[in-house]
Amino acid sequence: TYLAWLDFRPLGLEVPELAEWLAASGLALSPGHGFGRQGAGFARMSIAVEPTVIDEAIIRLNRAAVAQ
Repeated sequence: TYLAWLDFRPLGLEVPELAEWLAASGLALSPGHGFGRQGAGFARMSIAVEPTVIDEAIIRLNRAAVAQ
């Protein structure tokens, strides 16, 4: 598979807040709630990219989490 489901529930954000946080992170992740109620708190990320792109995504997510 080339999709990863990322668990953002530890951030404690409600669905609208998580969607805003994801958008502000500088990444184009798909909020999990769009895939059904059970997806709330998760986001889907395509990992069918070069490893350097994934590295950059992780850096951006870490930066956004620290700012949270």
